[in-house]
Amino acid sequence: MKTQSILKLAVASLVILALAGCRKEKPAPQPEPPRPQPEVPEFTEGLTVVADYYGDAYGVGYDDYELYFQIGAKNSDGAFAADGIELALDILVAEGSAVLFPGGKYYLTDGSYRSAGILPSIPTTLKEYLLANGMSLEGYSAAELASVYSYGNTSFYVQESPDKWWLAAVDKAELEVTVNGAEYTFEVKFEAGGDSYTYKYKGPLTICDRREDPPTNEPNRTMEGINNVYAYNYGHIWGDDTDDWFIYLYNDTNEWLEIEFVSDTQDGGLPTGTYRVPADFFDVEKIPARTLCPLYFDEYDECYYGTYYAQDDAVVLGATDGSLQVSAVGDNYKLNLLFYDEEVDEYFELKYTGAIEVNYEDYVTTATKSMQQRPARGRRPATKLLRSTKIRPGSGARRMVL
Repeated sequence: MKTQSILKLAVASLVILALAGCRKEKPAPQPEPPRPQPEVPEFTEGLTVVADYYGDAYGVGYDDYELYFQIGAKNSDGAFAADGIELALDILVAEGSAVLFPGGKYYLTDGSYRSAGILPSIPTTLKEYLLANGMSLEGYSAAELASVYSYGNTSFYVQESPDKWWLAAVDKAELEVTVNGAEYTFEVKFEAGGDSYTYKYKGPLTICDRREDPPTNEPNRTMEGINNVYAYNYGHIWGDDTDDWFIYLYNDTNEWLEIEFVSDTQDGGLPTGTYRVPADFFDVEKIPARTLCPLYFDEYDECYYGTYYAQDDAVVLGATDGSLQVSAVGDNYKLNLLFYDEEVDEYFELKYTGAIEVNYEDYVTTATKSMQQRPARGRRPATKLLRSTKIRPGSGARRMVL
C-alpha cells in the first residue's frame, strides 16, 4: 500500500511538473498604440484676407477692425457665388490706422472691451434681431424665433450652396500677424462647430475705412513744377540686410520733398515696390524692408529725416501714415506717394514720372538709431544743412552713432 501511495504521489508530481512546464508566462504590459490625432484642416490655397477699419467704434480707447478670411468665388455684390467659407474676427488693437493693421499676437477675450484682443461670438436670436430692428414677429414659429440669427462680428460662416448655409460661434481663437512693409503674414488657429482649423496667409491686405465720418483722402497739398530729382542709397543704416534710400524732389519755387524708405539690399538702380509707414516704427529694434519712414527728429544730428514736404527751409507737412509706390517706366521711374499728417489733419499727394539720378554713399555699417518722434508743431526748420544749393544733406549729416 505504501509503495502504491508513493507511486501515486510520484505520478501526481510529474503531472504538476508537466503542467507547470506548459504554463505560459504572462506577457509584459505593452504601451498602448498612439491614438490617431484628428486632422486639423489647414487652408492656404485660395485664401484671401480683407479688413474693415472702424476707428474707436466702441468708445473704449481701442481701434476696431473686422478681419475676414475668405475662400470661394464671389458675386459683384460681395456674396459667395456658390460655395464658400468665411471666418470673421472682430479685433480691438491699441494703435491702429486705416492703412495698417498692427503686427502682434491676438487672443479671444472674455468680451471685456478694456483689453485688446479678439472679441467673442455673441449669439443673437431671430426674435432679438427683429425686435431690435422694429420688425414684426408675425409669421415665425416659436422654434424659428428662438434660433440663432447671428453671432455678432466674430463668427464662422459656411455656404454649401446658394440656398444652404450654416453659421457657428468661434469657441477658441489665436491670431499671429507679421507685417513686413506692404506684405502681411497671418496665421490663425480656431475652433468652431466642434472642429479645429488653421488658416495661413501671406500677401497684401486691403483695408477699407468704415468710419462714419472718415477723413477725406483728397490731398490738401501737392507739389508742381518738379525739375530736380535725386536718389541716394546710404547702405545698411537700419540693418545688415537692408538699404536706406532717400529721394529728394525740388522745383523753382523753393519747395522740396524728402522721401525716406527701407528696401532689401540689392544691386542695380532704385528698388521698385510698395512701402508703408508701420504703426510701430518708433518701437522696433530693427526697421524692416518695405518701410516708408515717417517724419522723425534725430537727436544726434539735430535734424529732421523721414518723409516730409518743406517750403522756405521749413517742414510744412510730415508723414505719420501713408504709402509709396515705386515702379520702373522704361529708363525712368514712377512715384506715387500719399501721406497723412495727423498733427494738422492734412494729406499730401505726389505723382511723378521721369528721370531720377541714382547715387550711392559709402555708409555700410549698421547704425544705432538716435531718432525720436517729432517735437511739437511749428515752422520746424527742416535741417540746417539744406540751406545751400545742394540737393542732399552735407557729408556726415546722418543719424549714425558708431
